[in-house]
Amino acid sequence: MLTKNWIIILLATTYTCLGTSFNQPKFSSCAKWNDAATTFADQNCIGQQPTDIFINRHDKIFVTERQNGQILIWYKQSPFYNKTIMANFTNSWSLFVTENNDIYIDNGFHKNAVDRWSRNGSVIESVMEVASSCTGLFVDILKSLYCSSSESHSIYKLDHNSNALRPRVIAGTGCSGPVMNMLDHPHGIFVDKDFRLYVADSRNNRIQRFDRDETNGITIAGFGAEVIFILDRPTDVVLDGDDHMFIVDSGKHRIIRSLSGGFKCLFGCSHTPGTAPDQLNEPYAMAFDSNGNIFVTDVRNHRIQKFDLIQNDCVQSTMTPLPTQCSNYTLITDSTRNINSVRTTVLCDRQSPMTVSGSWFRFSGGAGTMLVNYTVPIHQCGTHATGWFNGAFPSETGTISSGTTCYHWGNNICNWSNGVTVTKCSDFYVFFLVAPPVCSLRYCTV
Repeated sequence: MLTKNWIIILLATTYTCLGTSFNQPKFSSCAKWNDAATTFADQNCIGQQPTDIFINRHDKIFVTERQNGQILIWYKQSPFYNKTIMANFTNSWSLFVTENNDIYIDNGFHKNAVDRWSRNGSVIESVMEVASSCTGLFVDILKSLYCSSSESHSIYKLDHNSNALRPRVIAGTGCSGPVMNMLDHPHGIFVDKDFRLYVADSRNNRIQRFDRDETNGITIAGFGAEVIFILDRPTDVVLDGDDHMFIVDSGKHRIIRSLSGGFKCLFGCSHTPGTAPDQLNEPYAMAFDSNGNIFVTDVRNHRIQKFDLIQNDCVQSTMTPLPTQCSNYTLITDSTRNINSVRTTVLCDRQSPMTVSGSWFRFSGGAGTMLVNYTVPIHQCGTHATGWFNGAFPSETGTISSGTTCYHWGNNICNWSNGVTVTKCSDFYVFFLVAPPVCSLRYCTV
């Protein structure tokens, strides 16, 4: 009897130690994100029509580059991807990364399989047989693998302890339909800690939940739900730390959040597709980083958009309002001025958007986030003479500091110079920049 008790205790302890590999932040009902997104990666980096994105708890970002069959990996949101894995897939829809950095990737179009990359991308093997592409992939806390098949209108599961490659159907009948045991072109899937399966049932315009071992779903959002909120071809559903849903509503080009009393549109709320920072065009998937920021694959715009979390409490702030330049600036995402960029042309900042009178700028995306504050060798940053900031960045939100931009040319690290003003705005900086004195001089960023 003592032995049996010990086994029960051991199993319970093991189960409670299991965790997820992805971020599930907790948000208050008052949480707000900046609805003007920054572009984290564009077509020059990720190719055309990016679909899935995965961010692990260490903020390592994984994206499928579908045109060339690659997996791109960023460390700590670096402005450039740090690693490429040649994965030999075609038109992959989805990927998932486990705690031990095994990468599961849809390869259904190319070889009717889900592949797994392990040992830091050096070993590949097929781990699931599929008849078509997996438009969604998920690995639960017991390491069972799930595939959402839009073509067969079904969800498949391969148990972790299975010796076979062929999965079993756990949701859907193989035919499209709107009744509770049927699906119609399912896409993104999510499995919570209680093994409840959430499905973006795209053509049925709803989110379905299948409780463990149940084949009849429950409509929890969209057509047929208790709370009426019309969806249009949802393609992804993600749960936060309080099990509230975030839905990618592709047909209306928006992101939805569920609250205790209903639903709220977060981004793309005009329902109009477009390329502006507050617009999306057929988004497909989303993921949280550890800070609660939201990354979205913006398929038809061929980019990944980042929406920054700017508030996560319901307490009336007593802080001094931020300076107006923290919301009134010009955004620069040009990667050619980043110090990691190889110069292919000679550019100069004595042209738009820079002016002699000056204005406020913020750097993001491929440009990095700030001016370089150390000497940069000449012939970098897309120019001849490289500009670097000689001064101190302000450390307190809302404060301002001044310094000098020095332009390195020849043997003189400050051959030309001009003044610069810097403002710290919550989690980013803005810079008051003027056109440099001559050409070809340019501000360098990192």
